[in-house]
Amino acid sequence: MNILSDLFEPLNNAIMKDIKQLSQILSGEDHLTIVIGSGVNRYASGNKNTILTSWTNLLDAAFEKKSNVSSKNYILDFERRLVDKTSNQDENAANDIQNAILKGICESMRKEQVKSIYSKNYPTYLLNKEIVSNVVSLNFDLIPELIISGGKIPRLGKRDESISRYKESNMGRYREIDGIRYWHPHGDIANKESLVLGMRQYIKHLDQLEVMRQHHKGLEKMADTSSSNTWYEALVNHPVLVLGASLSDNELDIWGALINRERNFAKGKNRSEYRPPVYIMWSECESGKFNKPDWVTPIFSVKQCYDKQWQKLKNLFEEHGKH
Repeated sequence: MNILSDLFEPLNNAIMKDIKQLSQILSGEDHLTIVIGSGVNRYASGNKNTILTSWTNLLDAAFEKKSNVSSKNYILDFERRLVDKTSNQDENAANDIQNAILKGICESMRKEQVKSIYSKNYPTYLLNKEIVSNVVSLNFDLIPELIISGGKIPRLGKRDESISRYKESNMGRYREIDGIRYWHPHGDIANKESLVLGMRQYIKHLDQLEVMRQHHKGLEKMADTSSSNTWYEALVNHPVLVLGASLSDNELDIWGALINRERNFAKGKNRSEYRPPVYIMWSECESGKFNKPDWVTPIFSVKQCYDKQWQKLKNLFEEHGKH
C-alpha cells in the first residue's frame, strides 16, 4: 500500500506537492523541528477541560476563581485577573501575588502531568531522532520529556558559551534526550522562575529575540548552523512541523523567528537557496474553515477531522521511521 496516494486523495495538486515534500524531508537528512502546543495534550488525553489543555481552566485553577471574561489573549487575561486579585486585598503587591500564583501553577501541573505520562495515546512516534532534532514546546509541562526518559526530569543541557551570560532566560535552556533537544521558550514547571506568564516577563522575553537573531547571524557568517544553541535557531535552521498549536497572534516570539527567516529568504541573493518549509496541522474540524497563517503550509485537507489527521500523521512517521 502506498500511504501517500491512499491517504491524501482529497488534496489538490498544490498541497499534494507539499505532502510529497514533507515525505521527502521525513526520509532525508534534514531533520525536523516540531512545535507542540496544548492541542497535543488534548489529543492524548481526549479532554479539553484540564489545566494542561485549556488556558481558561489553568487560569481558573491558578486564581481559584472562574471568569466569564476572555480576550483570547492569555497574557492580558492573566494580568486582568492579577490586578483584580491585588485590588481585593491590602497585604501583598501584585508581584508577590504573581509569585504565589506561579508556584501554585507549577505544583498543580506537576500533579496533573503525572496522569498524562502514562497515556497510551501520546504521539511518541513523533520523538524519533532519525526524523526530528528539536522539539519546541509552547506548553509549561514536561510530558514528552518525562515519557521518553522514563518519568525522570533530565538535567538541563550546557548552554553555548556565547549566550551563557543570559542565565535567567529561556533562549539557550534545553534538555537533550536520545539525540533530540527539547526547548520551552515560555519556560517549564521544573522552575517557576522560567515561566513567561505576565506582561513584564513577556516583554523581556521578546527583547531576547534580537539577541538570538544576532547570535544566529554570527553563526551564519562562520557557516556553523549544524546544531541549535537556542530555540530560535531550532526554528530558522530546520523544516518546521507545527502540531496542536494554531500559531495565533499571541505567539509573537514564534512569529518573530519565522518572520526573520522569511525576510532573509526574501533577499534577491537568497531566493535560490533551499528554504526549509513550515507545515501546520489543520485546526479542529468543528471550526468549519481553516484560515491559513502566512508562510505556512497545511499538511492535510480541511475535510479531515482532528483524530483522522493524527492517525495519518502517525502512519507517515512510522513509515519513514523504519528506514
